[in-house]
Amino acid sequence: FSGRHLIPQAVHLQDTVTALRKQLHMKRDERGDIKHGPIDAGHTVKLPDNPLVREIKSVLGRKKGKEYAEYVAHEYYVDCRELYDHFHAHLDFVANVMPLFGLIGTVIGLIGMFDRLGSNTSVENLAPELAISLQCTLFGAILASAYMSAASRFDQRIKALEYDYEILVHSLDVLVQNEANVEVER
Repeated sequence: FSGRHLIPQAVHLQDTVTALRKQLHMKRDERGDIKHGPIDAGHTVKLPDNPLVREIKSVLGRKKGKEYAEYVAHEYYVDCRELYDHFHAHLDFVANVMPLFGLIGTVIGLIGMFDRLGSNTSVENLAPELAISLQCTLFGAILASAYMSAASRFDQRIKALEYDYEILVHSLDVLVQNEANVEVER
């Protein structure tokens, strides 16, 4: 998995936030509060060409206000969050179920092994059943680890999305307060 988001809305949000952070000189202070550099009233901010930036430009151009600008940003955030939550929940569920499938296979293999026990039992007769039991346990653990890793990646994407959304909302507030203009880079 790369550090980039998977869906276009999240990519637009991330690209827009990256540009806004540079343009507005934004960073977090020691307490975690978002701070920005000085900006003059009517300042022009150059942002990458994407649907989110075009909507922000339209909102600021029509002087719709902070609430409407936040609504536009929130639409992007919710679409992305729902998809990431969906993937995370399903992958997490499968990761939690895989050890159970491994355990079921283990028990089936052990039952088969005990069925073969008798007066003339040898290691050669029991070894295949024991091997199946151990393989099922191993595959359950391997698949659970793989799915858990994928699920944790979506959890990381959710955290990054929340961070980007918080920065975007703060940036929009700064742009609205200072009646900034948005120029779309081509």
